[in-house]
Amino acid sequence: MLLISGSDVSFLKNEIRNKNYSIISRELKERIQETIDNNKQVILLLNRRGYSLNLECLGCGNTFLCEKCNIPMHYHKPSNKLVCHYCGRSIEKPTLCPKCHSKYIRYLGSGSQKLEEEISNLIKGAKPIRLDLDSTSKKGALEEALNDFKE
Repeated sequence: MLLISGSDVSFLKNEIRNKNYSIISRELKERIQETIDNNKQVILLLNRRGYSLNLECLGCGNTFLCEKCNIPMHYHKPSNKLVCHYCGRSIEKPTLCPKCHSKYIRYLGSGSQKLEEEISNLIKGAKPIRLDLDSTSKKGALEEALNDFKE
């Protein structure tokens, strides 16, 4: 079993020094690949919905907050929207910063959608199933995902 704490800063700095900018460490990638190659399953837990936890303007540092709740809005890639996970408000992903009009906006943090994408791109033979409020909100979606996992 491999357990990596998000607070292990030296471990994360080492990954960046080795030019690994993925949210999946090299060791974790190797362990996942080895497990899949042995026809076993892997469960990864990430308690963050969406693709990215927030957007930030590189020009002025503006972060995109919900106008109602005043908290960061999460980017959801499939809908290309920023969503407030408290009130449900959503807006189109901006192409320009509303404060300084810079087009240089970066993604901050990683959510379950990004983890699913990374696993698909990095691990041969992986068939990720994402279980979160977004992927299981349609009727029968949770049961279908659990059956896929069971099979």
